[in-house]
Amino acid sequence: MRTLIALLLGAGLMVGLSSAATAQSLEPLPEPLTGSTLAPVVNGKQRLQGWWQLDDNLRFLNTDFNEQYRSDVEAEGVAMLREPDGQLLLASVLGAEQKPTLMRWNARTNTLETVSQVSSPDFVAETLCLQRDPEGNVYLFLIDERGSASQWWLRDSEGNPANHKVRDMAIAPNGTACAADARSNLFLAEEGLGLWQYPSNPEAAPGRSLVDVTPPFGTLAEGAEALALVGQTLVAIDIEHRRPRLYTPTDGGWNVWPLDDGGALATLAEPEQLYAWRDGEQLQLVLRDDDSGRHYRLSLALPEGFPRQYLSDAAPQKSVPTVKPVAQTEAVARFGDAADDPAIWVHPSNPSASRVLGTDKKLGLDVFDMEGRRVQHLSVGRVNNVDLRYGFEWGNGTDDIAVATQRDHNTLSVYRINAQSGEVSHQAELPTGLEEIYGICLYQSPKGATYAIANGKSGRFEQHRLFVRNGEIQSEVARHFAVDTQPEGCVADDKRGQLYIGEEDHGLWTLPAEPETGSELAAIIEVGDVVVADLEGVALYPENDARYLVLSSQGDHSYVILDAEAPYKVRGKFRVAADAKTGIDGASETDGLETTARPLGAAFPKGMLVVQDGHNVMPEAPQNFKYIPWTDIAEALNLDD
Repeated sequence: MRTLIALLLGAGLMVGLSSAATAQSLEPLPEPLTGSTLAPVVNGKQRLQGWWQLDDNLRFLNTDFNEQYRSDVEAEGVAMLREPDGQLLLASVLGAEQKPTLMRWNARTNTLETVSQVSSPDFVAETLCLQRDPEGNVYLFLIDERGSASQWWLRDSEGNPANHKVRDMAIAPNGTACAADARSNLFLAEEGLGLWQYPSNPEAAPGRSLVDVTPPFGTLAEGAEALALVGQTLVAIDIEHRRPRLYTPTDGGWNVWPLDDGGALATLAEPEQLYAWRDGEQLQLVLRDDDSGRHYRLSLALPEGFPRQYLSDAAPQKSVPTVKPVAQTEAVARFGDAADDPAIWVHPSNPSASRVLGTDKKLGLDVFDMEGRRVQHLSVGRVNNVDLRYGFEWGNGTDDIAVATQRDHNTLSVYRINAQSGEVSHQAELPTGLEEIYGICLYQSPKGATYAIANGKSGRFEQHRLFVRNGEIQSEVARHFAVDTQPEGCVADDKRGQLYIGEEDHGLWTLPAEPETGSELAAIIEVGDVVVADLEGVALYPENDARYLVLSSQGDHSYVILDAEAPYKVRGKFRVAADAKTGIDGASETDGLETTARPLGAAFPKGMLVVQDGHNVMPEAPQNFKYIPWTDIAEALNLDD
């Protein structure tokens, strides 16, 4: 019976020991293959179809090692990916210009067809690997031994060439092998240390975690220089003991399963270039001994009790629809958590002259045009959230008004928007009684009053009535109310006199917007499986009688739409994905968002959604805001049905 030994390691490893595995001896592959890379081609039924040999160029060999194809271009490195339809994709760095290239193997004609090719990296790739993500996009990772990597988007989910550099990545130095799975993970073998896991989704926050490491914190005596993936299972070789091992994921780390090879690998001096696949109850390994240059094949029985489901190549099902931005703003001035919350100002007669106000909580307020160009920057300090309303009486004429929360002084930062030109000018800083002021929304009452409803991190809200007296903008507190923990996003429905507020870790609440109506909160939706904490931005899309609330579900990088009245039916959720044609990346970890139902030209006939992007890539840049047509959202979620 298998014995489990729980190791209290930083990598969260558990070791499964088995005496039931039976090993076969190493099978040396033909001598002419000495000194080259030999990559087995395995079909969807896990049967060997042939071999790619890489020396100065690429050659395809059948199972008897007879040449079927030879490229006429120099190649360095080879990575393979089997598509769901059975097609084989290959990536290599080709020619004297060292261009990373994605190719498709046509097995009927024995030819390689170029799918896409990108510009040469500014480093020599030590290793490379391909990935097909859950959405169907194909990425290439180029790894430099100095501790850097680059991620390239080579084909989109519809099969179109993408040809975009997504981002540079800081990784472990001395990386000798990599592999990427269908669940948005990148794995790296670091020479002399161990195995690392990185998020491969370009919209994910950077970071890494250990799979296994050298003692005293892990079980790899001298690290691992080679790795392979079989489904969700990592295959590696313990360098010191020349022992193969399997790793399967757990909630807290990884289970490690040593394989009994009968000492076969101990006869090799430097095993590397590992390939692996499942063949029934056997695990097939192909590897190269760097000392002799010979290639070997080894068949091993799976350990007793090994969970076979982790050998599946099945990726998570694509369950959330995606939409794509058609425009994006220029980035804010600095990297880090800077851009936060947008507001949309619609020009009264010329939609193309409309503006998007966006907070830069490090430097001030930005104003962008409909193409995303910055047309104004107001250096007003750390403004966090912003909202606006039309037709405010300023005493010397009627214009529009915007108000932001100013974190340097816990004030309401007030702006006048010229109703004809859209020019924004700073007017005043109005004091509040809030500590750590945070979110804000405006409400324009049918009775004529305009209110700013601001909140602080403590959960306390202040509703301020805004007015002009003696030519100066002023405010007075009309109501207090509170939630138990930190809020931020809020929005008011002027037509129905209703206020909606988000409590980041708990959910969405509503209460009447008029200050004399009390402060009793009614729950709409709790944070959980649909809205994943944090609940950040909250917006209202008022399309005639079909009024929708739009929420930023920051925890799973998605957006939730629900009816804006009881019973608050959830209409669906979606994500904002990258567009290969325009080169605009997707959006993730969104803080603030805003909508308008007013037409904004041909690209936005039913208005748009603007979202803050927490990770701005393709190329990497400080945060910005993305513009998404509402018609695309309505189509993705069947909102017009």
